[in-house]
Amino acid sequence: MASALCTLAFSQNVNRDSHRFQSQAKQIPYPIEAMTLICLRLTECWFTQLMIESTMNDSTPHESKNTDPIFHLYWLRETSLGMTCDAGTPTPLSKLPQSIQPRVSALRTAATSDVLHLRLPFLDRAETRRQEASLEDVPFERTGDLIRAVLTPPAATRDTMATYALTDSVWRESPQERDPAYFSTWQRVSVALQRWLRDRFAEEYFRNPARLQDRPNAYPMIVYQASRLYAGRPRTEFTYDLRDYPWCEDTLASTWKMTGRSIQRVLSQYETRLLQVGDSRLAYRYSPAWHEDVRIAVEQKTKPYAELIARESAIINAVIDLGTFASADEAASRRSLENRNCLDAVTRCAKLINQTLRKIHGQDVRHLGPALLEEANRVLALGGSPAPLPPPAPNAKPQQAPRRAIHIARARFLQYPDVRAAGSPHQGVRAQEDAHHRNANRSGQVTNAGVISNVQASPRQPAGQLV
Repeated sequence: MASALCTLAFSQNVNRDSHRFQSQAKQIPYPIEAMTLICLRLTECWFTQLMIESTMNDSTPHESKNTDPIFHLYWLRETSLGMTCDAGTPTPLSKLPQSIQPRVSALRTAATSDVLHLRLPFLDRAETRRQEASLEDVPFERTGDLIRAVLTPPAATRDTMATYALTDSVWRESPQERDPAYFSTWQRVSVALQRWLRDRFAEEYFRNPARLQDRPNAYPMIVYQASRLYAGRPRTEFTYDLRDYPWCEDTLASTWKMTGRSIQRVLSQYETRLLQVGDSRLAYRYSPAWHEDVRIAVEQKTKPYAELIARESAIINAVIDLGTFASADEAASRRSLENRNCLDAVTRCAKLINQTLRKIHGQDVRHLGPALLEEANRVLALGGSPAPLPPPAPNAKPQQAPRRAIHIARARFLQYPDVRAAGSPHQGVRAQEDAHHRNANRSGQVTNAGVISNVQASPRQPAGQLV
C-alpha cells in the first residue's frame, strides 16, 4: 500500500514538474538545452522515489522471511556428477524436495530455535532421479532441534553403512589388505563383534521367558552364547569356516572346546531368572550342574548350532569386506579415478546383513543392524596400537616368562576370559610311561602292555579292545 501511494505521489510530482519544466524550456532559445534540463529534473525525481522505497523496506521486515525458514541440511546422496554430501548446509524450505515440505514445515511449528537440523536418508543414483517418489512415504520425527526420517530396519542399516563407508575417516583410512596392520585391525573388530552378536542374539531370543520351556531349542543358543571366540588366522581368516557343513566336524568341535565353565555361567543366569519368576521346577533344569548334558544334546543335533555360527561368520565377513572396499575407494579417489566399488559394496553388504539377520534361530533381528555397525565403528576408532609398556627399571635383569603364561594368554579368546585353559602335562608322565622302551620318550609303549590290546591305534579311533 505504501509503495502504491509513493508511486502515485511520484507520478503527480512528475506531471507537475514536467509542465513547469516545459514552461521554463520555452523561455530557453535553444531546444537541445531545454531537453537536457527536463531529463535532469526527471532523473532527480526518480532517485528521490528510490530512496523513499528503500527506507520503507528497511523499516518494514520482508514477508518472505517468516514463510521460508532455513534448515541445516544433512543429506548424503549419489547424483549424476558423483557423491554429494550436505553436512549442515543452510537450505531454505523452498529448496527442499516438494514431497517433504509440508511434513517438515508442520514439525517446525513448535520450534524452540530459529534454525533446525534436518537429516534425510541416503539415496543412490536411481533413487535420486526420482527423489520425490522415494521420499514421499518416508515419515519424519522431531527430537529437540533435529528433524530426521524414520526408516525401516533394512533401510536404517543401509543408511548407517553408507554414512560410515562413504564419509567417515575411520573407515576410509582403515588398513588395506596388503597393509601390515590389516590383520591385527580387523581381528580386533572380529573378536569384538563375535562377543557382541552372541550376547545380543541370546538377549533377543530369551526376551520372551516362555522360550526357556522349549529346552531342545534353547540349548543351541546357550552353547552358542558360551562358545569360544575365533582368534583368526593370518592373513585373511577372521571367522569360523563352516561352508562345508556337515563335513567340518573338527571346526565345529573347536567352537565348544573347553567351554564347561562358560556354559555353567550362562546356565546360572537363566536359573536365577527363572527363580525370580517363581518357576523353580524349570530352574532346576537350567542348573549349572547339567552343563555336560546341555553340550552333549547340542553335539547330537548340531544343525541349529552350526547355523548360528555360520550366520555370525557371514555378518562379520560382510563388515570386513565393507571396510576393505571403503579404504580401497579412498585410495582410488586420491589418484583421481572414478571408483564405485565402495558404493556397490554398501548395497551388497547391506543386503547380505539384512537377509542374515532376518532369521536368527527363528526370529527377526534386523533392527540390530545399525547397532552392529556402531559397535564396529567404535572398535575401529580405538586404533590398533597397544598401550606402551613401562620402561624397565635400571640394572634390572631380564626375566623369562613362565610357560604357563602362554596358556593363560590363549584363554583370552574365550567368551569369558576368566576361565583358564588347560596347561601342558607333567614332564614326568612320559618318562614313567616309556621306562622300559628302547627308545625312551617316544610315546610308543605303556608300563603294562596288557591293559590295551592295540597301543598304536590311530589318533581319531579308540583302541580296539579292552582287557
